[in-house]
Amino acid sequence: IVFEMQPDYDGTLGETFPINFVPISKSGGNWNIRIRPQTGATGLVTSGDPGSGNPLIILNGVDSLTFDGRPNGSGTTSEWTFRNTRNTASIGGVFVFQNGASVDTLEYLKIEGQNTAAAQASVLFSTTTTTGNSNNVLLANDIRDRSDVLGVPHTLIASIGTTGQPNNGNKISGNTLRNFTNNGIAVSSNSNNWVVGGNSAAEGNHIFQEAQRIAANSHINFTTGDAHLIGFNSIYQTAGLPNTAAMNCINVSGGGNGHVIRNNSIGGSNAS
Repeated sequence: IVFEMQPDYDGTLGETFPINFVPISKSGGNWNIRIRPQTGATGLVTSGDPGSGNPLIILNGVDSLTFDGRPNGSGTTSEWTFRNTRNTASIGGVFVFQNGASVDTLEYLKIEGQNTAAAQASVLFSTTTTTGNSNNVLLANDIRDRSDVLGVPHTLIASIGTTGQPNNGNKISGNTLRNFTNNGIAVSSNSNNWVVGGNSAAEGNHIFQEAQRIAANSHINFTTGDAHLIGFNSIYQTAGLPNTAAMNCINVSGGGNGHVIRNNSIGGSNAS
C-alpha cells in the first residue's frame, strides 16, 4: 500500500504534532505501507513545534511502515525534510520508535533537530509496554542539525530499551550523520545485535562534525548489549578548530560479548 504526498503538500501548515502512527489492522496478506513524495514533488517539508519534550513523529507499535523521501521511491535524491522547530525547553526529537514498533524503515529522509538530551534523540528507539522496538532500518538518511536556523542536537540516534524486552536487530546503514554536541549514535540500555554500517563500504555511515565542539563527544557509543556489528563507517571532522574536549570515535563497553568492529576509518582533529 502506497500513500504519496502531492507536489502542493505543505507540512508546515495544517499538521497537528506529534503525529502518532499506531498498529494497522491487516487481513489477507503480509501487507506493508509506504509513504513517499509523488513524482514531481520536490522540497517537501514536514515541520513544527510538537510541544515540550515531544517528538514530531511517533511510531507507536506500528510495524511494516516505511517513510521514503524519494519521489516515486526511485533514485537517490531525498525530497522530504522532517524538522522539529521547537526552540525552548524541553526540546524533543523528530522520530520515536516505541511500544513494539518493528520492521519499520526510514530511508532517504532529511531529519533535522536540536534535541537537548540523549533521551530525546533526533531518532530514538525508546521503551515498550509490549515487545521491543526491533528489526528496524535507517537507510541513506541525512540526520543533522537545523539547516534553517542555528541549532545543534545533543544526540542524533539513541536506544534506551526496556528490561526484558530489548530493542534488537536494528540497522543503521548508508546514512550521513552530522553535527551533534554529545553523541552521533548512543545505544545505552537493553539493545542487542545492532548493525552500524555493515559488511561493505556501501553500507557504511559518514559520521562527522562541521565545526568545533566544546563538550566531549562520541561518534559511536555502545554501553550495552551483545553481538553488535560496527563496520565500514567513516568518522571525521570537516572544518573548525580541534575540539576543546575529547572526540571519542568508537566506544563499545558494558561487558557485552560477540561484537565485531572492522574496517572503520577514523580521521580528523583529536581522533582517538
